Amino acid sequence: PSCPTLVVDEAHQLEDVATQYFGVAFSNFRVDDLVRDAARLLPTAPLEMERMEEASRALSHISDRASVFFAALSLARATAASMDARVRYTSEAMADCAEEGLMLATSFDELERALDRRLPAADEELDESLSSIVRRARDLRQDLRFLLRADDESFVFYLEHRGLGAFLRASPVDVSRIVRSALFDRFRTVVLTSATLAVEGRFDYIKGRLGTGEADELQVPSEFDYRQQALLYLPRRMPPPKAPAFAEAVAGETIALLTGSGG
Repeated sequence: PSCPTLVVDEAHQLEDVATQYFGVAFSNFRVDDLVRDAARLLPTAPLEMERMEEASRALSHISDRASVFFAALSLARATAASMDARVRYTSEAMADCAEEGLMLATSFDELERALDRRLPAADEELDESLSSIVRRARDLRQDLRFLLRADDESFVFYLEHRGLGAFLRASPVDVSRIVRSALFDRFRTVVLTSATLAVEGRFDYIKGRLGTGEADELQVPSEFDYRQQALLYLPRRMPPPKAPAFAEAVAGETIALLTGSGG
């Protein structure tokens, strides 16, 4: 918002947040959400019959082509040397899925064109909802084409599978220019504060990663007296964290500690 001063707490997370926020992602979840919302709104849309049929066909094409595209992505991952949840890729590696991806991008364009030529809606809320569908279809088309090209050297491109989700992602390699433009150049004063900003007593690392340039620095001792206010407890025998008995063992140790310390 418009203000002279910005305070960012837990600022050690700023680089990761910026990397995620200013990255590009395309997933089956985004596609499914668009199809569901568009199908719900379509029966009430102020469209001529021809445009209604065109929009319905576009939705059907999106669903069908998305299934083919994400199946091709799964096959590409299965044949890759690594079966990690996150795998980096290049434009060459995406060649086998490019045709299916471009067909899907064309389907988003079909939906966008059909809804963009709708009649004026009497219901302002409905009109805004339809405009939102058009914007989302456009964003999906642009994001997918960018991720398929994978030719921007300022981004790292990777394929990720989590549960039922398949994601194409691009993360900026260096967010310092982005953070400087989005934050530092917009405010008179920006205060970054955190318990873990300094490395070996210096702020050089975080300043370099965020592109702050010259800045006033202040490092203060902790307000907590750990020697008097904390104990480090290490149980002698605990199962590994992934073992089935781990939760029960932790519960037993916790009860013993609470009982011994009086809560």
